[in-house]
Amino acid sequence: MRRGRSRGQRVQKKGKFEAATGGILFLDEIGELDTTLHAKLLKVVEEKCVTRLGGSRPRPVDVRIVYATRRDVSVFRKDTRYRVTSHALYLKPLRQRKEEIVPLAVNFLCGFNAKSGRRTRADRPVLNLLENDPWFGKNS
Repeated sequence: MRRGRSRGQRVQKKGKFEAATGGILFLDEIGELDTTLHAKLLKVVEEKCVTRLGGSRPRPVDVRIVYATRRDVSVFRKDTRYRVTSHALYLKPLRQRKEEIVPLAVNFLCGFNAKSGRRTRADRPVLNLLENDPWFGKNS
C-alpha cells in the first residue's frame, strides 16, 4: 500500500487478478505453490472476487486462468486437483515432439526480429543442431 499525495491517504494498488480482469492470467508452476495458497486461489476462482491487501471490500474480477505445472497433479489437494484438471491439456516434453522444434524456433526468431527490427535468419546447420539435441529435462 502506498501513501497518497495529500493528507497521508493510503492508495491501494491493483493486484494481478484485478489487472487481468477481462483477460487471461497465466499462473506458471502452480505445483510449487504452498498448499495453503491453493485454498485462497480456489476462493478467488469460485467467488470471482478479491480483497486487496490491507483492504476490507471485496472487488469483482472477471478473469480466465491458465495454469501450468510439471508436477503430477495427484499430489495436489483434492479440490485444487479438480479445478486444474477440469479442462487440462497434457503436452509431451519437447524431446518427444522433435518435429515441432524447427517451427517453434522459426516462430520465436520471427518474433525477435519483429521486436528488434533485425532480420536474423535460422541457418540449416543451427536448425539441425536444435533438432538433434537430446533435450534432456527434469524427467529425462
